[in-house]
Amino acid sequence: MSFLNLNSNIVRLRKESGITQEELAAFAGVTKASVSKWETGTTTPDITLLPVLAAYFDVSVDQLLGYEAQLNRQQIRIYYHRLAEDFAKKPFDEVWKNSIELAKKYYCCYPFLMQIVILWLNHASLAQSEEQRNSVMQEAEKLCDHIMKSSDNGGIRENVSAFRRMIWLQTGRPQLVIEELEQETMDVNRVGDRGAMLPMAYMYTGNIAMAEKSSQIGIYRNLMELIGGCSYLLMSCPGKREYCLEIIRRTDQILETFQVGKLHPNSAGIFYYQAAVSLCSLPEGTDADTEAAIYEHLEKYVEMIRQLCEDGIKLHADTFFFSLEDWLGNLELGKEPVRDGKLVLEGAVESLKSPVFLVLPDQKKIAHYIRQIKDMERLL
Repeated sequence: MSFLNLNSNIVRLRKESGITQEELAAFAGVTKASVSKWETGTTTPDITLLPVLAAYFDVSVDQLLGYEAQLNRQQIRIYYHRLAEDFAKKPFDEVWKNSIELAKKYYCCYPFLMQIVILWLNHASLAQSEEQRNSVMQEAEKLCDHIMKSSDNGGIRENVSAFRRMIWLQTGRPQLVIEELEQETMDVNRVGDRGAMLPMAYMYTGNIAMAEKSSQIGIYRNLMELIGGCSYLLMSCPGKREYCLEIIRRTDQILETFQVGKLHPNSAGIFYYQAAVSLCSLPEGTDADTEAAIYEHLEKYVEMIRQLCEDGIKLHADTFFFSLEDWLGNLELGKEPVRDGKLVLEGAVESLKSPVFLVLPDQKKIAHYIRQIKDMERLL
């Protein structure tokens, strides 16, 4: 178990206690040479000696080994962002194996395991083969099952359940998602008042500041869910020209009204890209007006990528959602990006190389958009 620090801990604890290798050897009933080998990492103490050594140094066995079962929020963030950076710069196999070892080490730290699932989902596309990508998805699903079974934190289980559904979709098992969500989603009698009830409760207690903050948080969450839903709605209505145009028109208005391009450029960019794809896929083909709309949304998509790069791909509040700054900072990973900026740019370039855009007459514009995105690397 290479992640343990037994040898260095023995050295540190012995020196802090002011004892020699001979004295430690005499207490443990071994030779001085054995202690020397422990401290250099050449060998390790017999497992039966671990509680003896721990008692001698007045520490737990976990402390002696250098094992921490739980990580705090800051430690989780550091691990996540370090691994995300490694995925962008180092061989996939190396980082993948390292992340698996960390998941094993902190197997009962469920907030950390949830972030490992997110890490794997965000970087599975970097796998060197389809077989390796499938392995990543399988391990992510196993981790989700473990968290769902073992964690007593309802919020974590709810989030992990959503990630597991994402895995089911990406691995060709949509029926599992339908079975899990259909009854709850389609129930017309379902009461959903959580978003409004909390601000109302704060108002009753006279805590106006928290009523305002919780209202903004609820609106923000609903807004992001609405935009994501509109993107999926566009995907689900191929061939319906007028309906497709109506979805785009209304969502464009929402994005502009709430200035989502500045607030959350990633969500806005996803919609702009999907709008362009949907317009290119209309069965009756494209006309001059449709082509103009496609180029307009692709230009907005490129602008969102630029916004992501200039803002450091971080989440932030604005003048409407002014109470969200500290709330966003309390996210498990903070406001920092969940993917390396270079990977974001590479993904954006590949998205514009999609065959769906070959129907457009002006391929020079597509090439220009690609060059613009490649040039954004200097902003990172």
